[in-house]
Amino acid sequence: MSRGVKPVHRTCLQLERIIVGRHRSGSLGLEDALNLFDELLPQARPASVHAFNRVLTVVACGDSSSSQRHGAALAVSLFNTMARVGVNKLAADACTFSILMRCFCTVGRLDFALGAFGQFLKTGWRVQVMALNQLIKGLCDGKMTSEAMDIVLRRMPELGCTPYVFSYTILIKGLCDGKRTRDAMDIVLRRMPELGCTPNVFSYNTLIKGLCAEKKSQQALELLLRMTADGGYNCPPNVVSYSMVIDGFFKEGEVDKAYTLFHEMLGRGFPPDLVTYNSVIDGLCKAQAVEKAEAVLQQMFDKGVMPDSWSYNSLIHRYCSLGQLEEAVRLLKKMSGGGLQPNVVT
Repeated sequence: MSRGVKPVHRTCLQLERIIVGRHRSGSLGLEDALNLFDELLPQARPASVHAFNRVLTVVACGDSSSSQRHGAALAVSLFNTMARVGVNKLAADACTFSILMRCFCTVGRLDFALGAFGQFLKTGWRVQVMALNQLIKGLCDGKMTSEAMDIVLRRMPELGCTPYVFSYTILIKGLCDGKRTRDAMDIVLRRMPELGCTPNVFSYNTLIKGLCAEKKSQQALELLLRMTADGGYNCPPNVVSYSMVIDGFFKEGEVDKAYTLFHEMLGRGFPPDLVTYNSVIDGLCKAQAVEKAEAVLQQMFDKGVMPDSWSYNSLIHRYCSLGQLEEAVRLLKKMSGGGLQPNVVT
């Protein structure tokens, strides 16, 4: 049914139940949501906001034929239509403002998102952490990390809305993306513990990745070692933590540090995965340490980690660049014998 074609008259309560029921079942599509919005709006009552929120949620997500950005813009337009009905008849609630802030972030109107946040506070509704997480992410994506920091470190505690570890991790990523790892480090090591929030491995890994991206792999290593030490941060690292620092050292030309950490990783009970092995092989090959690289390749077989084409490509490329074509052909045959097809890089 196209938008604008009305069915037999249904009451406000019937329409609300239809919207809520179909949304819960996952059967409320975009076109039906728009039609039901038009049908319910003239009959709206204060309690209708719960049904309208579900319509806005569906519209904001868009469908397969439209982008999420388009859906968010359309949801904002519907909100403006709702607002014209009048607050006495239909007033936005906390969920409505949460949807609105997310939509403004999606369309890149962070000024409007902050405005909606301010209006949200004026209504007196209790702020929900999930709603602010969406705003924090939008601000970080828009490179407004100072504003995001203010919300997490000042506004949320003032509002009695304690940030989750996820809230901090969003902010840490935004700061690292903006090459503000010093601020990110301060949040992880000082501000989070002060505010009673314990960083988790995702928080640390986000910071480690940021440090390595800024060629501060030594600082990343120190953080990693503090995580593993007794009396440290009580948050054991994982294979991703080690892999990022190893890769960072290789990219900075610190081959010995990378190779040493790789062996320490094994000794501490963190078995490398395919990504780690490929990073080590590639780093050793670029340092012309092909014998060590091939030993790592053999170690993969010994540890039950099956190489992929990228595992071989680095070695084959290095042997070719060194003029050792027989070795390159030998590895190519070994690769094919293992059931791997050479790719365009090979």
